[in-house]
Amino acid sequence: MVTCYPVENVKSCLVNRPPLVVFFVCLLSLAITFFCFGVYIRSYSVKDPDVTQDWNSFLQSISEVDFCAYENETASDSNVHLDDSAKGCLNKLGSSPLIDHGPILLSMSVLVHLTFDLPKGLKSNKTYFRSTVCGRQLGLKNLAAQELINITVVAPSPEQPCVGQEECTQLLAPSTCITLTASAHVLPQTKNPPFCSVNLNDQMIPYYT
Repeated sequence: MVTCYPVENVKSCLVNRPPLVVFFVCLLSLAITFFCFGVYIRSYSVKDPDVTQDWNSFLQSISEVDFCAYENETASDSNVHLDDSAKGCLNKLGSSPLIDHGPILLSMSVLVHLTFDLPKGLKSNKTYFRSTVCGRQLGLKNLAAQELINITVVAPSPEQPCVGQEECTQLLAPSTCITLTASAHVLPQTKNPPFCSVNLNDQMIPYYT
């Protein structure tokens, strides 16, 4: 009959083979470190220190700007109102030498969860809002701070109520398209949010902010 003494065997290994024990301890520590690092990477987004602006912060900056719709002013695209910040942006551009940033104006439509209170009488999915903001209003720096950014937002459809026996485990704001038009160097160069397409037909009512 063979008798096994695991505790005695471990003690013997620690005494007689310390280099081997140290090696396995280091290997185990390295494996635990890589495992924890992998879990952290999967759970949290790690920002690139070389990227000063990503889409999350860019859209967050837009959400912090107060937009006010002008009532009964839906005549044409030429009837656009600029606030003092945007006018100052234009004045600064007009008084400084023109810089060729390239011939490209980039227009991008991204799908986001958006919630806001529509003015009385406006219908969801039948109204869109247009506005022009200056780059510095969104916290942009250097040349991008002097650029104008056109924003078009389609009023989202109202949330659908729960049907039958389905349980609403999480209430999300309705999704809608935001179209951003600006110089290519102004928009973030990181991974894009989900794309969407906007069809602004004649039956939709434009509001300028």
